[in-house]
Amino acid sequence: MISAITPLSFAASSTATSSVTVSSLGGFDQQVNLTSTVYPSIGLSLSINPQSFVHGSGTSTASFNSSTPGDYTVTITGTSKSLSYTTMIIVADTLAGPPDFAISASSNSLNIEAGNPGTTRITITPYNGFTGSIALAVSAPAGISCVLSPTSIQSSGESTLTCSSRIAGYYKVTIVATGGAGPHNTTVDVNVAAVSPVAPSPLMIRGLTSALFYVIIGVIIMVVVAGAVLTLRRSRLSKS
Repeated sequence: MISAITPLSFAASSTATSSVTVSSLGGFDQQVNLTSTVYPSIGLSLSINPQSFVHGSGTSTASFNSSTPGDYTVTITGTSKSLSYTTMIIVADTLAGPPDFAISASSNSLNIEAGNPGTTRITITPYNGFTGSIALAVSAPAGISCVLSPTSIQSSGESTLTCSSRIAGYYKVTIVATGGAGPHNTTVDVNVAAVSPVAPSPLMIRGLTSALFYVIIGVIIMVVVAGAVLTLRRSRLSKS
């Protein structure tokens, strides 16, 4: 017996495939050859690989290509001597849309600290044979600065978006791509966090922190006072 994946639908100027499976019954082990017919006969091309199975079973790939939109009926026939089985594949070839492109960001959210820049990639992906030039522009609200590099892409590629701000807050940045069937855009939400205050460095006096310096001065004063008191006592004792 023979079977195939059906129905199929694909856009004109592209390709589609279907798996054609031949199964043996009752121990059948003879060569099977595959042939095909297409109706209508003009507008759809078809290739089958492989076209035969030595031991009566296996799976082939039927590949379809068309530049003429329409509905087609494909008949696949498996024959072996006097035996013959068929299966049908319904193929719908639809009209392709105009050449165009899509724009996307590698990350739609960006977290940075105030004063420190952050980056994300903007990707242009063409479809339906688009080969034109694309101009990129960025629109950012007050309080944040964003730039793109490069600002022009031919057909497909990437641009780097760099944003920075000294003001903490949430910002919605829009990247607009012009070309193809019309302008396209994507957005990136930028969260700017406030920088944590840094503890002030201790005051240094002659290479020492102020606290340690004054402790040393206090000890010296105590030693000097103690020495003066001791000297005074000895002087009194010597006079008595």
